Amino acid sequence: MKLLTALKSLAEYPPAPSRVGICGHLVGASVSPVERDKFSEMVKRWPEYSGQHNYPVPGGREEYCRASWWGDMWDTETPYGAARLSLVLWAIEQLEAEPVSQIRGWESV
Repeated sequence: MKLLTALKSLAEYPPAPSRVGICGHLVGASVSPVERDKFSEMVKRWPEYSGQHNYPVPGGREEYCRASWWGDMWDTETPYGAARLSLVLWAIEQLEAEPVSQIRGWESV
């Protein structure tokens, strides 16, 4: 599963500085649109989910734009960067904990 590999790479080597979010990195890692869509659905179960589909990390669009402008999106010394990495680590745990067929919506992958 390319999604899991891409997320592990992102967790191990967070880009710094970076103006690209998680989804942008998944596109760059050639994760399929089907897997990216399933990731977007899975993220809604993350305990810190912002409630915003396009900006799932707390802080929403405003914080995303600020972090993108300053290039500190992945700086874990900031609450936003730490939350972003927390989301990636949570997603990895979810993908590793359950067989693919048990993850909601993954039956067709």
